[in-house]
Amino acid sequence: MYDDFDFDEANSREKLNNYPGLENLFDDLEVEYIGDRKRRLRISPHDNCLATIWYSAYLARKIMSALGGGKFLYLIQDYETGFYPSSTHSALAETTYSFDYCALFSTQALNDFFLKNKIGVFGRQGTEHVYFNNACSSVLQPQEEFMATRQNGQTRRLAFYSRPPIHRNMFEMGALALCSGYQKGVFAPQKWEFIGIGLGEAIIRLAPGVELKQMERMHLREYQNVISTFDVGLCLMASSHPSLLPFDLAGSGAVVVTNSFGVKDQAYFDTVAQGIIVSTPDVTTLVQALRTAVAASADLTGRYARAQAMKYPRSWDETFRDEHVQLIHKVFGGTFR
Repeated sequence: MYDDFDFDEANSREKLNNYPGLENLFDDLEVEYIGDRKRRLRISPHDNCLATIWYSAYLARKIMSALGGGKFLYLIQDYETGFYPSSTHSALAETTYSFDYCALFSTQALNDFFLKNKIGVFGRQGTEHVYFNNACSSVLQPQEEFMATRQNGQTRRLAFYSRPPIHRNMFEMGALALCSGYQKGVFAPQKWEFIGIGLGEAIIRLAPGVELKQMERMHLREYQNVISTFDVGLCLMASSHPSLLPFDLAGSGAVVVTNSFGVKDQAYFDTVAQGIIVSTPDVTTLVQALRTAVAASADLTGRYARAQAMKYPRSWDETFRDEHVQLIHKVFGGTFR
């Protein structure tokens, strides 16, 4: 770990107890923290690299060069050039996609975006790559419980993917759509509760006395207890990556509104989760989509059936396939398990 942060292994071990599947991470991995740059990173001829963000690809390339060359594994989690305005940072991020690597894409939509647009090494034949769909954290209650907690008269809950510091989540557009929708009667007064999930402490005033308030940061176990309580979700992402919250919500029985972006369209979502309504990233059409979602949220039987039928993986056992293992073995060697 080479980003500069306050790392304490004992504290990290304790926190991981609240992340199912990661409780024993530090028993399985050897950790080397060099974020403070107080000592050199030691490498051996048997080492290889996994880059997880664009600037780590530069270190991966440097290490591979010191070892005499070879491909590293690039976990591409988004098209990170788009994280920045046209600038030094965007140019440096874009350059990494032309390095010598094997690619492991986070989601099929992102994989297809790189191939369709011939980004970096994908502008030529022969680049080895595979995608995986990140397991989501949906929690679908037993049907009787699902129905009982949503009887007529119960306050309905809307979750907004609220991340003001992260530009690609289009906080301002989502806030405008919610305010406009409320003023146009999409949400029955006194019948809806509006909750923000994400980063920051934003408050959105939809009308006098009606506010969306940000939920506090949670660990995964707490998050999974909450995610099943929502009826409608608004999750925007100005990226070819779909993000996970739409699947967390749809797989838990909510009706979700998200935006289109390139290959990420209604046809894409319909192949994996039919409880997701795709709108163009425009306030007027988002309001229309929210109106459709609110109406659909009254059909509890339909919501439950769509959640049950979701094909997007809910566990990592559903995610990984032989082709993932084969690519990792090619990069790291046959002893990797």
